[in-house]
Amino acid sequence: MIEVIPAPQTKQGNSGSDGGTSAGKVELLVAATDFFANRLLTREQQRQLTFLIEFTAYPVRGPINLEMMAGKLGLFGFRPPRLFEMTVSSAAGMRVALEAVAVEMVYITQLMSRRLQIFPKKRKIDGQREIALKSRWLGRRAVFIDTVPKAERAWVAEAEMIAQQLVGEFLAWSSGRIQTVPRQRPKGNKIGLYRVRPTRIVMPASSQVWVDQQGWGDQIDDAAWSPAADDAPALRASRVDPPQTPEFVIFVDVPALGMARRLNSGAFHGKLNDLLERGLIARDSARAAVRLADDRYRRKP
Repeated sequence: MIEVIPAPQTKQGNSGSDGGTSAGKVELLVAATDFFANRLLTREQQRQLTFLIEFTAYPVRGPINLEMMAGKLGLFGFRPPRLFEMTVSSAAGMRVALEAVAVEMVYITQLMSRRLQIFPKKRKIDGQREIALKSRWLGRRAVFIDTVPKAERAWVAEAEMIAQQLVGEFLAWSSGRIQTVPRQRPKGNKIGLYRVRPTRIVMPASSQVWVDQQGWGDQIDDAAWSPAADDAPALRASRVDPPQTPEFVIFVDVPALGMARRLNSGAFHGKLNDLLERGLIARDSARAAVRLADDRYRRKP
């Protein structure tokens, strides 16, 4: 079980400064988490673990601690842990949040595939016995983790590199810029990557178009969602036309928010093109939204 748990809000409202997170951001993180899990883990492996991700807007950092990553050595070899918890924040932007989750999920995959083994071991320092954590990477000699700087740990370097790849793939896939992702068989120093199941990462309609004002559409880093320079002219050329009616106001039901959002047609059109240029929605979806707004306006009593 892999679950995103939004932090409770301490004030009334939808967004970030009070510790709560908007529905759009939660939906984005859930979709990304599913994508990362399907790229890295089999269905059976996903059923075997419990990974709880607390999602908050407070500027806090809570990765999986090393003690939670420690498994056990026994007669039948290394037995990896099965319970993991972390806290991730949207305070520095959703790109940073997605990368943080991706890194931790790579760590989990390393452990479950036994590429990485972390386990407690007794040692003596200055005549004092203590228990410290050792790590074994790719079957090599185990070393005490605190004797190796984090930047020099091979498993950390792999996690950070693969996390960047996963986030890039997710952003491109969910915006429709790519249709497939490559499979990578686990071999030697390469981690295994599975082809994703498209139905698992289709973004809900409320996240694609009807995001709340403090949602991920406004807050995600430009570097994460802006199209590549070569693609920008084509995307600008494919802007959707405004609704073919006089200025009007519509109320859009947002199921994830449990409320309706008020939009005038100018703001509505601008928001659609902003999302389209950032690669967050497909052009067909944007055009369908314009037609729907036109239709709702024309049918109003």
